Amino acid sequence: MAQEFGTTLLESMPGHLRITDDFSPTLTRQLRAEFELKMGNPRETRPERFVWDWWHVPGQYTQLRTPAHDFFDTNDLYAQLESSLLDYGRRELGCSAVSPIWLSMYISGCSQELHADVPHGPFAFVLSLSPKKRSVTGGETFILQPQVLDYWRDFQPGAVTEERHLATRLKPDFSRLTVFDARFPHGVTRVEGTMDPLKARLVLHGWFLEPTPFFEGSLTEDDATDALTGAMQPLFEALADEAPASGVLVVRIYVAKDGAVTDIRALSDTLRPHPGCGDVDEARTIILRLVHEHLSPATFPAAQSTSQITLPLVFE
Repeated sequence: MAQEFGTTLLESMPGHLRITDDFSPTLTRQLRAEFELKMGNPRETRPERFVWDWWHVPGQYTQLRTPAHDFFDTNDLYAQLESSLLDYGRRELGCSAVSPIWLSMYISGCSQELHADVPHGPFAFVLSLSPKKRSVTGGETFILQPQVLDYWRDFQPGAVTEERHLATRLKPDFSRLTVFDARFPHGVTRVEGTMDPLKARLVLHGWFLEPTPFFEGSLTEDDATDALTGAMQPLFEALADEAPASGVLVVRIYVAKDGAVTDIRALSDTLRPHPGCGDVDEARTIILRLVHEHLSPATFPAAQSTSQITLPLVFE
C-alpha cells in the first residue's frame, strides 16, 4: 500500500505553500557539482558558459537565466531532474507534467519584484542549488501571506504591521524545494555581495501542469472509470450550484480490496472564494463536504489488493 499523505478531507486546512528540504539530495549534489565543473574556472571556454541570458526588465526582473536542459544536457542529469519532479508532482499535487525547467543565477544587483505566475500553471516551484555556505545577502523567495490578499477582512487598527506580517521569506537553502500557489504574488529579494557564479543564488524553477487522476494498486483507470463517473457527475452538478471558489483541491481516495472507499485525504488545497462570495472557510467547507458526500459511497470493483486514486479537482 502506498504511503499515506495529507490529512483527512474534512479536517484539511488551506495551504498555498509547501517546503521540502533535502529534495533528491543525491541528484541535487550531482547538479551542483556539474555547475561548479562548468563555471568554476573563468578562464575556460566551455560551451555551457555561453548559454546565459541577461534578463533585465527595468523595475521587475534582473537575473541570469538559461533553459536547464541546455546546461545539464550531459550525463542524463536533466532527464533525472525532470523524472524526480514529475514523481513529486504526481504523488503530492496530482499533476502529470512539468514545464521546461529554467536555471537562474543571481549575482549582486539581481532580484525579482512582486509578480504572479497565473498563466503558467497551478503550482510554481523553486529548487535551490545555491551553495550550502551563503556569503551573500538577499536572494530569499518572498511570498505574500494569505491575509494580505484579503487585507480588510481581519484588519486590526491597533496591531503592529511589519513586513514579517505581510510576506513569508524563504532562504535558498541547498536542495530545498519550495512549491506554492502560482496565483500568489511573490518575488526574490535583491542579492548583494558577490559577482562570483559559485557564490551566487542558483535555482531551478518552473511550474507543475496538467492536473490528472492517477491510479496505484490493483485498480486500473479502466477498472475505476464507471464508479468514478457515477460519483463525479452528481458531484459536478452540486458544485456548480454551491461552490463559489477557485483553486485546486487534490484528494487521494483509498479503496479496499472489496471496492469500498475507506478514506479520503486532502493532498493539496489552494481554494479561495470568488470575489464577493463570502468567507474563504465557508466556501471551502461547502466544497469539502460535497466532495466527501459524493465520493465516500462510491463502490469500485473488487481487486486483489488495495488501491489509491489521486484525484485533482480544479475550480475556476
